[in-house]
Amino acid sequence: MNSRALKTAGIDKSTIDPELGRIDRDSKTGEATGALRETAVGLVEKHVPPPTPEDMEAALRYAQSHLHSLGVTSILDANVSPAMLEAYQRAQSSGILTLKVVAALATDPTKPMDQVDEMVRLRKQFSNGRVTVGTAKIFVDGVLEGKTAALLEPYEGTDYKGFMNWNARQLSDIVTRLDKQGFQVYMHAIGDAAVRAGLNAIEAARVANGPSDNRHQITHVEMVSPSDLPRFAKLDVIANFQPFWWSFTKGKDDHRVSLVGIQRAEQFYPVRKILSHGARIVEGSDWPITEANPFHGIEAALVYPANRAPSTDDTGASLDLETLLAAYTIDGAFASHREKEIGSISMGKAADFIVIDRDLFAATPAEVGETIVLSTFVDGKPVFEKGKARATDEPLIPVALNNLLSRIHAGMTIHEVETVLSTAYPGVKGQMGEWSGQTGYIDYKLTERYTLSVSSITRKGEAVVHDEILFYLYDWPLKHRFDLKVYEWEKQAKEKP
Repeated sequence: MNSRALKTAGIDKSTIDPELGRIDRDSKTGEATGALRETAVGLVEKHVPPPTPEDMEAALRYAQSHLHSLGVTSILDANVSPAMLEAYQRAQSSGILTLKVVAALATDPTKPMDQVDEMVRLRKQFSNGRVTVGTAKIFVDGVLEGKTAALLEPYEGTDYKGFMNWNARQLSDIVTRLDKQGFQVYMHAIGDAAVRAGLNAIEAARVANGPSDNRHQITHVEMVSPSDLPRFAKLDVIANFQPFWWSFTKGKDDHRVSLVGIQRAEQFYPVRKILSHGARIVEGSDWPITEANPFHGIEAALVYPANRAPSTDDTGASLDLETLLAAYTIDGAFASHREKEIGSISMGKAADFIVIDRDLFAATPAEVGETIVLSTFVDGKPVFEKGKARATDEPLIPVALNNLLSRIHAGMTIHEVETVLSTAYPGVKGQMGEWSGQTGYIDYKLTERYTLSVSSITRKGEAVVHDEILFYLYDWPLKHRFDLKVYEWEKQAKEKP
């Protein structure tokens, strides 16, 4: 968050961290740095106007078109509010919705356990057609990067283990209640302590309710204690991975490795180990946190050993193409309780399929990642054809912006950029900041919907000078950032004598 957002939210050095959240602070001054962890984001979010039904429809149109262009026909929407369910219902009634959606209802550790009763009501009201409401999302912990993931042993150089969003009794209680009501539980668990807590809660539900076909999932599964690996199969828990994340693990210099140490980093993404015990895995994207392209995810999984962090044990991740394709298709359909309807091209199933530009089994990993989707079909009808405009497309970037950007060029100071913007949008004041010299930024609110962020950056290396102006357009109703990057220059500098 920038200083203006912090000021609007009333966040300063005296602000107390909210329950289950953290405000990052300057170690010397105690002032908020702008990074808000977990529930601390809510301190700012409550000042953001809620999206209108029209905004929600525009967001759905954009997301649906984007996903279809990547060959995606079905999704698990992993943290859905009642307002989002209403948006799906409207889209389905009007014929806009072509995606098949499993909606995971949000749970809240600060609310009483009778929240499950409300989830039962929502399931009954909104499950129909292409939308299934039968999954509950539980955030067990946070993330390693912010030290909010829950670990069995402290982070390197500290006595701090992160934290759980739910205590053990709470977690077992809500999982048992959800399991009894026939919900699939979908748990975010990053740290090895969180993964263990999730498995313990599912085991408690099994003891209380007996076996079921609810197909509970634990997603991310970034670190797993070796003693917990066989429990996925024993408890019929599906491990849901995001292989694109694996590509960020590039040896001892990886930030996450520095947080847990080389030895524990060997626990990262134990995909094949979980498979070897007989458990089922599926693959996803976690979009929009990371990109949605499944072919990029498959490429990352195929080449992962080349990036593998510090371990000499090659049984952690990397999978063959056939296993990966199954994890994205038929196994994903199984996890959604839809394997009899979708997930493979078979007699009697829905005609959900894609046409691509290459034979994946004849391609290198890099070529797999370059796969282009030519067309996407849902229920036998085309929902995407490359090169054709789609009725569901919605222009999200103001047309006038193209002319505006053409007037900004390399070498401009941020003050000169501000002059161009103020001329184009008279009466609109931007939030400007300078770091040093030509390097600075400006956040310019063009309309109630759009904010343009421009950064004027000069970097000097040993032989190359990069003079860049980077453009980012923020669409607040969609909570999405468009990386425009329409101008980027490089020039060769004289070699040092």
